[in-house]
Amino acid sequence: MRTLVITSACCLCASIFVAPPRSCAQTASPAAQSQSQSQSATDKELREIAGELRLLRAEMRRISVNAQRAQVLIDRIRLQQEQVARLRHDISDVQEKLEQVRADQARAKAMIKAAKKQQEAGLRDEEDVKAFTLATEELENREQALLRREAALATELELAQGTLAELDSKLDEIQREMAQPSADDAGKPAKRQD
Repeated sequence: MRTLVITSACCLCASIFVAPPRSCAQTASPAAQSQSQSQSATDKELREIAGELRLLRAEMRRISVNAQRAQVLIDRIRLQQEQVARLRHDISDVQEKLEQVRADQARAKAMIKAAKKQQEAGLRDEEDVKAFTLATEELENREQALLRREAALATELELAQGTLAELDSKLDEIQREMAQPSADDAGKPAKRQD
């Protein structure tokens, strides 16, 4: 009988210690579910925040890359503008030299006419007329060289201006890219801030 009492006491103790956790688990179930729902809502919010951070990082990378591209283009535009200015200056110099050569040619032709008249009158010899004629030929050769140089500079200037216009349009394109929202943000509605 003693064994029966000890066995029943052990069973009773075991049922007391084993049963409460089951009953506690059953009674704590709504609280656990509430905590679980709260945890899942927090996890969802954290995933949304992480997603927004990824979008922000991508946007910052896009802006950074565009800013670097824009800086490179600005430097190239500055160099191209300097080249265009230099070419315009060179063309202006060549045109001034052409005006001077043409004025010298007109004077040389007038001197040849005067020398021929003086030669006919016996005041000048034929060597003076030949010297003026050679000087006129040299001026004509110089004029032709200056005209070729002017044409080459004009072609180079036209190409440089075309390159400058192309660089300007690329810079405008980057500016438009920077002003537009990223492709990731285009399909998403704006979120309400709390």
